[in-house]
Amino acid sequence: MKYTLLFLILIYTKGCDSQKNLSEDFNGNWKITTINNEKIANVDITKCTINIENSTITMSVGCNNHNGDLKMIENKIQISNVYATEMYCDKLAALEKKIKQSLPMVSDYKLEKDKLLLLNIEGDTVISLIR
Repeated sequence: MKYTLLFLILIYTKGCDSQKNLSEDFNGNWKITTINNEKIANVDITKCTINIENSTITMSVGCNNHNGDLKMIENKIQISNVYATEMYCDKLAALEKKIKQSLPMVSDYKLEKDKLLLLNIEGDTVISLIR
């Protein structure tokens, strides 16, 4: 009985550590490099802010902010309730439409050091981010 309790405590503690590490790995500002395999011409004006504690994600390619609710479920990611500000930006309109369409398609991720790939259910990269 003692060993079972000790084992369960170790598993629970490890789970808390991995959630903390996940937050540290994900949280903060990222730059958007591709959306649906389309390279972003001026990466420096893009921004993606992830906040695991508040369950939010915000993206911009230089005009509107695209916001959504972010959930981490069993090492998967879900983005829902996507909405955006509505300023008209002629040169960025097509790219902004892709962000709004792409965010709800995200269901998984791949994190490699300073690169985060947001993947769809088939495992294809929908949006790629760098620190």
